[in-house]
Amino acid sequence: LAHHMEDQAETFLLRLNRGSGIDGLAAMAGVVEKADMRLLRPLLGTPKIRLRTTLEAMSQPWLEDPSNENPAFERVRIRQSFPDMEADGISAQGLSETARRMARARIALEQAASGLLAQSCHVYPTGYANLEGDALFSGAAEISLRAVSRTLMCIGGGEYPAQLKKVERLHEKMKAAYRDGTGDWKGGTLGRCRVLPVKNERGDVSFLICRESRFLPAPIAAQPALECYWDGRFHIRLDEQKIVSNQTVSLQPLGKNDWSELVADDPEICRLNVPMPVRTSLPALLDEAGVIAVPHLNYCRGGMEKPSPGFEKAIFHPKQTLSGAGFQVAQ
Repeated sequence: LAHHMEDQAETFLLRLNRGSGIDGLAAMAGVVEKADMRLLRPLLGTPKIRLRTTLEAMSQPWLEDPSNENPAFERVRIRQSFPDMEADGISAQGLSETARRMARARIALEQAASGLLAQSCHVYPTGYANLEGDALFSGAAEISLRAVSRTLMCIGGGEYPAQLKKVERLHEKMKAAYRDGTGDWKGGTLGRCRVLPVKNERGDVSFLICRESRFLPAPIAAQPALECYWDGRFHIRLDEQKIVSNQTVSLQPLGKNDWSELVADDPEICRLNVPMPVRTSLPALLDEAGVIAVPHLNYCRGGMEKPSPGFEKAIFHPKQTLSGAGFQVAQ
C-alpha cells in the first residue's frame, strides 16, 4: 500500500481529534498481519512530493481519486489545512515523527500486556476466558486495561477493540469488584462479551469472560461441504460423510431450551466443567426433532443411525488471538 507521510500525519490528527489513546495516535502500522494476508506500508516516512516527483521523472502516470478533494470528508479538510499549519510550524514530518514515537510506546505496552495475560488469563477450548484479579491488577492500570481489551476482542470474536472509553469504564468496575470482593456488581457486557465476577472458596476474585447471548448468528443450513468461521470464534467444518442433503439440519447457537433438552436426554452432561453462561453460545447442529450434536459438550443424540450429521472440526479460533500479532513500524 502506498500510504505516505502526509497520510500518516492526517491519520494522527484524525485520531487526536477523536480523543484516541496511545494506540490510536500510533496511526498506521508499517506491517499488518491478517489471517490470510500481510499488508505492507513501506512509504509511511516518504513525503508525497517525493513520490510525485519520482513518478514525473520516470514519466509514470498515476490516478487521482476525486474524493481526495471532497471537503465533506474530515480527512480532506485536514489535508487542506496543512498549508496553514505549516505556516504555524506544524509539519507533516513532525506529526509523522510523533506518531512513530507513539508507536514505540504502543509496542512496549503491548509486550507488557502480553506478559500480564500470560500470568493472569486462562483461555478454554469452549471459547471463554478467566482473568485472575490478583495478577490482573498487580501492575500499572494501563497494562491491565490493555489486557482486558485484548481478552474482550479475543473471546468476543471481534476484529477491532471496543471503544477505549467503554473499556475504561468496565475496567474501573472490575477493579472495584476485585477490591471489594465482588461487592454489588453483577457484571456487565462489552465487545459482544459478558463479564462476570467470580469468588472462589478462598475469597479470591476472578472474572469470567464469555460470549454474550445477544447478536449470535442466525441458523445456517447444514450442507455437506459446509466450512465456516462461525461467529468469528469457531472454525467449523461438517463431516461430509455424515450429512444428508435432504435433511433439514441447521448450524446455530445452543439456546437455553436446547440445553434443557440435553439435560433431559443425558443428565450426566451437567457434570461438565463448562460455565452455564458459556453453554448457550456454543455451536450446535439441530433438526426438527431438536439437538443433534454439540461437540464442545461431547454430546450426540442417542440412538441415531448413520448417516447422521456431525462435526469434522469445531475449534475455538477467534479472529484476534489473545496477544495479537502486535503493532509494527515500517523500517
